[in-house]
Amino acid sequence: MTTRKMNADSELAQYAILAETTLQMSRWKGQEEINARRFHNMHTACTLVDGVALKPNEVFSLRRFLKDSSGKLGFQEGPVIINGEVVFATGGSVCAVATLVFDAALKANLAILEKHNHSTDMWGESRFIHLGGDAAYVYGRKDLKFRNSHNSDIIVKAAFDHNNMMLSCRIYALTPLPGTVRIDIRLLQEIVPPEQEGHKYRNGCIVSTRRYLRMTNDRETLTYSKNEVYQPFRLRETNE
Repeated sequence: MTTRKMNADSELAQYAILAETTLQMSRWKGQEEINARRFHNMHTACTLVDGVALKPNEVFSLRRFLKDSSGKLGFQEGPVIINGEVVFATGGSVCAVATLVFDAALKANLAILEKHNHSTDMWGESRFIHLGGDAAYVYGRKDLKFRNSHNSDIIVKAAFDHNNMMLSCRIYALTPLPGTVRIDIRLLQEIVPPEQEGHKYRNGCIVSTRRYLRMTNDRETLTYSKNEVYQPFRLRETNE
């Protein structure tokens, strides 16, 4: 793999924005130490992928840059979702950056090679991106990969704004897309868990994500299709 990092922002002078994504983060109430670690890890992950440059047909793999999200790379202990439960591990919260980069790559009509959703809709209406838009990252098991299927070089820029708690990603290219991208997200099925005395659940669901490229002649081509399952999430007493 010959993926490189751009040497300076001056390289962007000849590029145009192919796609852009911003994600608004929020603080966990009463947990400022955890918030500091979450935001630190988001910033660290953005720094590691910021400036990645890909030639046509080269592959971006998040694993190449985040690796095991260890302290050696500057990551701290943060929250991680495992089987619908929040636990703490080094590198926790990097999934927010995986989600950020995936959404930008999807909008840029790049070829998505590998993407995994989270197992449950843990956050409900407070989620920071729609279902089907989240991307999980687990070293050695769940990666985010896409290929530069564009006809020119592209550059990925990512950043975390601490003041506004905002993640942002732009994908630049030397030439614009040959058409416009349309993304269609649909709820295919709601998954209702069996009743269990004393327990409450948020329903699960199956979500469909389809991406189309519309050319100047108004003809649309399907360029991405994925159905994803979110299992029911057991609500804790504090969420009831």
